[in-house]
Order: sequence, then C-alpha cells, then structure tokens
Amino acid sequence: MPGYTIGYVKIEVVPYIPRMADTIEDELTIYPNPTDNILYISSNKEIALVEIYTSSGALALSVDDLTSFLELNSLTNGMYQLVCTFEDGSVLNKSFVKQ
Repeated sequence: MPGYTIGYVKIEVVPYIPRMADTIEDELTIYPNPTDNILYISSNKEIALVEIYTSSGALALSVDDLTSFLELNSLTNGMYQLVCTFEDGSVLNKSFVKQ
C-alpha cells in the first residue's frame, strides 16, 4: 500500500549492575547529617576541593586544603549541597542539613 512502511525495531538489552551506584556512594562519606558546626568528611580518594552551595545555588564556602572536617560556623541553618572534586577530576555531590 502506498504511504505505509512495515519494518522492525531491534532492542538490545544491557545488563543492569546495581553495585555501581553503591561503589560511587562509598567514595565519599559526610557525617553527622544533620550537623551543628562541624562536618566530617572521609573518602577513599584524594580530595582536591570542597565547595558548599546554598539551596539557592550560591557558593557559601570553598576549601582546597581540607583536613578531615569542615567548620560550618559561618553558615546559617538550612540545607546545603557539598560538591567534592577529587584529584583525578571526578566530582561527587552530597546534601546535608545544618541545624
């Protein structure tokens, strides 16, 4: 029939690997959450830079000489996004609450 095409679609099924997300999450741990004034950070990778953003997206804190914790005295109470850049160039985000 004119104007009609009959064909087929090939769909490839890719296996799902659920452990991948767990592995990425394990690369960066922050605690306690919620926190008062000190946020501890641990990672199995070398951290190059830690940035903290407000819920509106403004940069609130940037630290490139991180020890094992951040002092959050200068931050007001609220929800924040921690952006961690590693020496290998990879980046991970974590949310936390300051009370």
